Amino acid sequence: MSAPYAQYLSEGTLQDRFDSERVIMEAAQSPAKLQELIACLGDPNEVVRARACAILERITRANPRAAQASGKLLVDLATSKATWLIRMNVARMAPLIDWNPTDYEKILAFLFEEAEKQSGFVAAWAIDALARFSKKDESIRPRVRYMLEEARDCGSASVRARAKRYLREPK
Repeated sequence: MSAPYAQYLSEGTLQDRFDSERVIMEAAQSPAKLQELIACLGDPNEVVRARACAILERITRANPRAAQASGKLLVDLATSKATWLIRMNVARMAPLIDWNPTDYEKILAFLFEEAEKQSGFVAAWAIDALARFSKKDESIRPRVRYMLEEARDCGSASVRARAKRYLREPK
């Protein structure tokens, strides 16, 4: 790919089909390309930020260390007035990242806020992330368990499904 990622990612709108496979392959194999992709998280163009976040989420599923350097950017992105797509992808990546204590508190606040909405894809992934965090973090476990019990009974279908799955797991 000859054009910089920001230029390539800015083509079209979020509703347009977009071929992300080339960027995923390049960024997953090249630290310089990965840094270029991470830099796109701070781009002023919302389409660039959203696509970069979605691509980074896919790379992070395969290699959780890939997004490690982007923790602060992800927190800033999630807590800004980002689109639902960005917030959802940050929620999906959140449990895969080893957060520093300051950013961990911020990402938890973001996830709790999104989970309390109990509807939509962002809430479903926020609940999923919180349940995964609560396996290691006893301090949030009671609040997350209460949230899961509430979501099981009154959330959207995707939220209820996640809540039921995590409530079935051993404590």
